[in-house]
Amino acid sequence: MEALKVEDCVLLVVDVQERLIAAMPDGARAAVERNLITLAATAARFSLPVIVSEQYPRGVGRTTPSVAQAFEPVKGVCYFEKVEFAATAAAAWTEAVTGMNRRTWIVTGMETHVCVFQTVRALREAGHTVHVVADAVASRTDANWQTGLDLCERTGAIITNTET
Repeated sequence: MEALKVEDCVLLVVDVQERLIAAMPDGARAAVERNLITLAATAARFSLPVIVSEQYPRGVGRTTPSVAQAFEPVKGVCYFEKVEFAATAAAAWTEAVTGMNRRTWIVTGMETHVCVFQTVRALREAGHTVHVVADAVASRTDANWQTGLDLCERTGAIITNTET
């Protein structure tokens, strides 16, 4: 496995939104927000591009205030709305990634077994290297979280954690 190269990485935050995070178990909710704050600082330090998807924000709310605030110092964060499970299937995806010649995606978000997995699968099918940050993704149940990680790993994604 090759080392991550800063110039090739993108941080993707999938659907960490107000009403969705409220449905997560307390421990998972706190871990995702805490670890995304750490990853935001990392993105700022290394000038990583950051893309943030929001699933139907009129119904699910916007990105949580703590996460949105953590990304304020990061230059050029791209937020876009979607109604598809895979962020890559959204009409706004193409615009978000245009001109971005990066092949390594660091993926975080919710829910691990649905939108995160569908996005990871599409990125892998497109030939990208994907790192799923296990302690920065969540599902409403531990079983769904684990199933999501297992499905991501079967696509060839690398399961990692925030500190790694």
